[in-house]
Amino acid sequence: MDTVARVIGLWLLLMAAGYVLGVPLGLIYGLISTAISKLLRFWNDHELGPKKRGAREVDEGSVATLLHELSQRAKIPTPRLYVIDSPYANASATGRNYRHSSICVTTGLLYGLGRDELAGVLSHELAHVLQRSTLTKTIAATLSAAISLLPFVGLFVGLGIDRSVLLLFIAPTAAFLIQLAISRASEYAADECGARLSGRPDALASALRIASTDDAEFGDPANNPIAKALLTFGKRFVGPRRDNPFSAYPLPMNRIAALERLSRGRDTDNPASGEL
Repeated sequence: MDTVARVIGLWLLLMAAGYVLGVPLGLIYGLISTAISKLLRFWNDHELGPKKRGAREVDEGSVATLLHELSQRAKIPTPRLYVIDSPYANASATGRNYRHSSICVTTGLLYGLGRDELAGVLSHELAHVLQRSTLTKTIAATLSAAISLLPFVGLFVGLGIDRSVLLLFIAPTAAFLIQLAISRASEYAADECGARLSGRPDALASALRIASTDDAEFGDPANNPIAKALLTFGKRFVGPRRDNPFSAYPLPMNRIAALERLSRGRDTDNPASGEL
């Protein structure tokens, strides 16, 4: 629900910015142009995304079998499995729907985790597929990009240079922060759904202690000075124990704490059961 609320917030921000500009035509143009570019990537990302990362497809072996078992438990088709040669322990899921989805895992993840921990990570990624996280993030990115275009439209419709410049800083920044908040909420939701799917919140928590995804997904997105400055500012602004508003990922320790609370609740409700 938090994710849906934030997407609605992005939409309302887009409507408000368009109202201030008084240019519904610019609003439509921004939506259409950004939607087309995002849709082209979204439609085939389950195939193109892994290939861009240099991944190889795997359709047999213990990991493929484990993914198939978890997919049957989730009652969805088994996503295509890709492996990336990387020392970093990480995983990612993408796809437009259940039948067009893929999961990438690194060799560092495969070698660094036990079977239960790996099942927890794969369940987390399956949860992203179940919850259509890629679609949600694509919608959020489209709205955010459209909002970023609106201030430039204002220069051509008599809004004035001062108000256009002010909107140029406020609207895109607000949209960007909401987009990042949607991504963080998606991770928490996938943690909970994945933990219930695997039945082992403690195993996923253990995996997170090894496979830290804070501010990184197959590489560090904060690889330019501006992004690093924003991350540093966010950490100093909110403190070391709260999620960074300028990060797409929650702090691993906060995710672990949420999983530990879920595990304690499971033990209390079903002390003799290993299922959720």
